[in-house]
Amino acid sequence: MRAAFALAQGADTNPQAPAALVLFGVESNPVASTAPIKDAAGTRDVTLTEDELGEVLRLLRAQRAKGYDDALAALELALLLGGQRPAQVLRLSAVDVDLEGRTVVLLDPKGRRAVPRRHVLPLTDAAFDLVKVILKHRRADWLFGDKAAQTNPNTVASKGVALLAEAQGNISKRYTGKAKAPTRPKIEPRDLRRTAETMLAGMGVSKDIRAQLLSHGLGGVQGRHYDQHEYMDEKRNALRAWAVRLQALADRKPQPSNVKQLNRAA
Repeated sequence: MRAAFALAQGADTNPQAPAALVLFGVESNPVASTAPIKDAAGTRDVTLTEDELGEVLRLLRAQRAKGYDDALAALELALLLGGQRPAQVLRLSAVDVDLEGRTVVLLDPKGRRAVPRRHVLPLTDAAFDLVKVILKHRRADWLFGDKAAQTNPNTVASKGVALLAEAQGNISKRYTGKAKAPTRPKIEPRDLRRTAETMLAGMGVSKDIRAQLLSHGLGGVQGRHYDQHEYMDEKRNALRAWAVRLQALADRKPQPSNVKQLNRAA
């Protein structure tokens, strides 16, 4: 709200501000001195377990086999691309996809950027195959949605919530006898991005490469003016390793959670 009022307040002298803001006649910022609400900006720290992520992948692929759903396809592509923000994936248009070069270009407007940052990502085999399916079903210049409008992020969020709830429910059903499923927080679509980065870190992908892959923390002087390297090889290597990890989780045979694997040699 503070930023919105500030933009309207200076609209008559700012050539980049929407002209309609001048009509509001804002002369002061009524929320400039408003203090933040205590504890309102708490951070969420939930990540999916390997079993949960594997079940999510299996459900996504099963749903795609039943019939194409662009909201779930966007969620799956965001995950295959290393945990990208679904809202940015939904902005993809046909011109952002280079099948020959096997890349996609996301536009990242986060932060105080006047011009969205071009975020180029290489496509692994799994992501490449999914993109071809998406292109086959697209109904407008953009990849997700119809000619009237692009798919809304809220649609992806609501379908993602249902899918993740189903994944957790399936895992709980595998407990047999007197065994009880451990208490787990409810997972949400926004947890997929945090899970991806956490797992990438555990795989040995450096913090700098994760920042390049996920397009965050790149707004400093060094990143804007001096470091012009595109990190394509580094991103490609990280995404290939990530694809192998996801495939292994999806292929892992679900077992009752109270069954222990015995050491065969012992």
